[in-house]
Amino acid sequence: MNRSEQTKPACGVVRPPRLAGAPERSASLEREVTKMAQKQGLADLTDLSGSGDNVLVKAQVTCEQDLNSHRPYQKGLLWDKSMNYGDIRAFVVYDPDVRLEPGKVYMLNGKDHYYDPRDEVQLMLHDGAYVKELYDTNS
Repeated sequence: MNRSEQTKPACGVVRPPRLAGAPERSASLEREVTKMAQKQGLADLTDLSGSGDNVLVKAQVTCEQDLNSHRPYQKGLLWDKSMNYGDIRAFVVYDPDVRLEPGKVYMLNGKDHYYDPRDEVQLMLHDGAYVKELYDTNS
């Protein structure tokens, strides 16, 4: 099979025009996104290790700081039931539309990230991160 046959759209499928010089999507990127989307289950904050995995956590914001900077927009601390009193896990927000408030409980889908300059494991919330405030915190 030649290259033109491999990229030919299926009958009835219309491809949007490509911008000049725009790179084609890589198959490995698409597989990685699919793998991240398929990861299921709620993780405890104590399970975060800086692995780079996509994780879903339920946690309370204990404090936050708006950074008044381009990126990240907000930093703060999280706590959940897996942690001892006084223990915390850092979070950073890179999505301009997301702001977390202290004292509130959220369901958060982000990246288990290790930040080397501070030797710190963080929950990183990128553009389009899933963030849902929970009103019934027992669920």
